[in-house]
Amino acid sequence: IRNLEETCNRMASAGLAPKWGGEGIIRKEMTPALLAKLKKAGCGYITYGLESASQRVLDLMRKGTDISIAARVVHDTHEAGISQKINIMVGFPGETEDDFQKTLDFITENSDLLDEVNPSDGFTGIFPGTELYQRKDDFGVVFVNNHYFWETVDGRNTLAVRLDRFERILGHVAALGLRCTYPGTELLDRHKILGDFHANRGEHAEALRHYEIHAARLGVLPETVPGYLGTSRKYGGG
Repeated sequence: IRNLEETCNRMASAGLAPKWGGEGIIRKEMTPALLAKLKKAGCGYITYGLESASQRVLDLMRKGTDISIAARVVHDTHEAGISQKINIMVGFPGETEDDFQKTLDFITENSDLLDEVNPSDGFTGIFPGTELYQRKDDFGVVFVNNHYFWETVDGRNTLAVRLDRFERILGHVAALGLRCTYPGTELLDRHKILGDFHANRGEHAEALRHYEIHAARLGVLPETVPGYLGTSRKYGGG
């Protein structure tokens, strides 16, 4: 923060104000005074990695973010005349429906201050080598044939649950008239992904149903959808 402030001071002293922006961390040091200096130095936008508006989930993520400070920073960034986008990540292990609702509520309460919302369509992927992967047992995470299709042992967090929350974010943002980085209000290949999800669980009839919907939407034969033929054979259909 000290380096950022000094850079802004030097740019202002030199009469420099190029148009620039970047990603920022929500922290108490992002004060109105600092944001004013950023604006004067030419900062036009900031993308904040909020991820969730549930304090409990933020603590599980070890984000070090205080949601009350986040609300203040979003307000002060808008007041400074700097455009802002927030990143949202749904389905973190341990996230409940109540936690998710807090994120929806935050977007609603700050809809007049936000310029864009960026929901991640990765649905909290848990990849080998990451801290979350190393802590998977702490969160009760199990993998179903593939690390992408992880779920919790209590069955409350599956890819289908995460996909549903992602699409609800899309619909919520659209209903508020906010810009969104993801087009539309539905995952573009939702039925292909749901087909893969059910196929990985051995739920072949449901997998085939989603594969066929995906094929119909594309105007192609189901046999051309990756995964369809193998699932059909396992189901006894060929």
